[in-house]
Amino acid sequence: MNRIAFNLPHSSLIRIWHWLTFVVMAFSLFSVLMGNVIFKPRVLTPVIQESLQHGGANITEKQAHGVAHEIHDIIWTWHKIIGYGLGILLISRFFIEFAQSQEERMAMRIKNAKAGIQDSNLDKNDLKHFIWVNRAYLLFFLILALMAITGLGMAYEDDVPWLDHMKKFNHNIHGLLQYAMYAYLLLHIGGVIISDMTKHKGLVSGMINGNR
Repeated sequence: MNRIAFNLPHSSLIRIWHWLTFVVMAFSLFSVLMGNVIFKPRVLTPVIQESLQHGGANITEKQAHGVAHEIHDIIWTWHKIIGYGLGILLISRFFIEFAQSQEERMAMRIKNAKAGIQDSNLDKNDLKHFIWVNRAYLLFFLILALMAITGLGMAYEDDVPWLDHMKKFNHNIHGLLQYAMYAYLLLHIGGVIISDMTKHKGLVSGMINGNR
C-alpha cells in the first residue's frame, strides 16, 4: 500500500465537512424521493380523496388535489432549505481547503502523486488511480456548484423577473445534474467500499478518525 496516495491523514475540518455533507445530501435525496415519487400530487390525490371519503367527508378530486399540492409544496420547501445548507457547505469547503496545511491540500497531494509516478519503488497504477479520484472530487464540486446555482434560480424565480425567463433552463439543468450526482455518489460509495475491503483497508475509518 502506498502512503503517498490512499489512506492519507485527514484533518478534523475535512472529516466533519465530509460527514456533514453526507448527511445533508442524504436528506436532500430523501426529499427528492418523497416529492417526486411518494408524495407526488398525481399519486397522492386519489389516496387523500379515498381516505377522507371513507371517513365520511365529502371531498372532490379538485379539493383533494389542492391538499396533495400543499403537502408537496411543504416537502419542496424543506428541499429548498436543505439546498441552502449544501450551498453553505460548498462555500465552506473552499475556505477549508486554504485552512489546511500545505501537504494536506488537494492540489499538493495531486502534485505529490504525479511526482511519485517517476519513483520506481511506488505503485504507478495506484498513484494514477489516486489522481483520477481527486479529479473526480473536483467534478463533484462543479456539479454541486451548478446544482446550487440553478437551485437558487428556481427558488427565486417568482420574485426576480429575469430569473422567471430562465425557469425552463434552470429546471432542466437542475434535473439533469441530479442524475449526474446520483451516478457520482454510487461510484464513490461503491469504490470506497471495494477499496476498503481489498487494497486500501482502513479507508473508511481514516475518514472517521483521521488516520494519523
